[in-house]
Amino acid sequence: MNLALTRNALLAIIPFDEKKNLPSLVEDYRDHKRLAIDLVFNARPFP
Repeated sequence: MNLALTRNALLAIIPFDEKKNLPSLVEDYRDHKRLAIDLVFNARPFP
């Protein structure tokens, strides 16, 4: 259950756009750890 909560929270802060799909975004964050850390620490709720 905790893993599902974590996954849903991360999906809520990932900035999606029409150019990239989820697997490519996950790959970007996997390859660039600093980018992933910055995403988590600088996340703001969407309006």
